[in-house]
Amino acid sequence: MAIVSKITTQAFADGLNTKLQTVHKHYCQKGHYYGVVPVKLPSGRLLWNQSDLDCLLAGEK
Repeated sequence: MAIVSKITTQAFADGLNTKLQTVHKHYCQKGHYYGVVPVKLPSGRLLWNQSDLDCLLAGEK
């Protein structure tokens, strides 16, 4: 079983070289960011899979 690394929305946005607000806007309007759906914690914070970020950067999504 593989361990899935989770990152914050800020780290996700930084990895994509985009603004935090852009990621939040896409998530609020569409429920995802280019097909990537985060895990929503009970506190309301979002956590994203590192592997999904890697796939986006590689052009796989």
